[in-house]
Amino acid sequence: MKVRHIVMWDLQGETAEKKREVATLVKALFEGLRGKIPGLLHVEVGVDASGVEYACDVVLYSEFSSQASLDAYASHPEHVAIRRRLEGLRTARHQVDYPTFDGSEPICEEPRKGMVFDEKENSMNEFEHKLRIAEVVQNWAVWRDAGFWERFHTVWHEDGWMSATWFQGPASKFIEVSRRGFENGVSILHFLGGTSVDVRGKRAIAQTKMTISQRAEVDGVQVDVLCTGSFYDFFELRNIDGNEEWRIVRRQPIYEKDRMDPLDPDVQLQLDQELLKQFPNGYRHLAYLQSRLGFKIKRDMPELAGAVVQALYRRGEKWLSGDASAFDETPVESGL
Repeated sequence: MKVRHIVMWDLQGETAEKKREVATLVKALFEGLRGKIPGLLHVEVGVDASGVEYACDVVLYSEFSSQASLDAYASHPEHVAIRRRLEGLRTARHQVDYPTFDGSEPICEEPRKGMVFDEKENSMNEFEHKLRIAEVVQNWAVWRDAGFWERFHTVWHEDGWMSATWFQGPASKFIEVSRRGFENGVSILHFLGGTSVDVRGKRAIAQTKMTISQRAEVDGVQVDVLCTGSFYDFFELRNIDGNEEWRIVRRQPIYEKDRMDPLDPDVQLQLDQELLKQFPNGYRHLAYLQSRLGFKIKRDMPELAGAVVQALYRRGEKWLSGDASAFDETPVESGL
């Protein structure tokens, strides 16, 4: 693990010119260590240009290949000689040392249970895997809602599958129908919360809190529907054009609760209660709105609790364990 070693000094000098002379000497001496200290990967000295009263005069920025190499540097003859040369010329010293992670080593010395890390196959550490997956989740919402369709395509693997209340099918078709809806003024937006990612080798499950917001006219009244839940995503790391990329194989929303509000608070909204009761509690108002708009609604989507969501979680565990499919049964295309 690499270590960065940063030191700042205040320098002796009765005038600004004298301080500049000492700063120039400090810079020359320390930067002269390049190639002389084992494990010293980078060294540079910066001279303060701000001139503010509370600033230090110079800063040493250095990077070592390991903590051991930094420890050895302290007593290296070249370093000791510089310290002696600068005795009495430095009036104050501040130091910070910290480890860095560049993807060449696991972030934990012992991989967490369930995390498979093969350095020969993949040099990314666990944290970077999770970070890249979380970025894909964020990109999904931003690019879809902004209508960036070419970029939106890159969050999916070629066999990607999308499930929603109004659509179940290949990601490629989901992109196309989303594009047509976007161009025709359909307003469906997504807001994301926290993300939890489990990684095992080249498989991952990401679960992200989300809110779906759809605005439309229902029964003659302009309304907003807010539906909260989470996205449950099946990820896989595959080689794409020579690069190892995490992309979505299957996205399955979990619907927890929703509500419908008129844009005009003075308007009384009268819903067809018989129709409303036909839809599950987790997405009842969203389904009502979408059905009024002509969408065919899937009525057995996962909710916060129950057999359907438990089956989804079991399938996620099988996916992480290496099962060939992200589905219990071959999915059937439906909806639009």
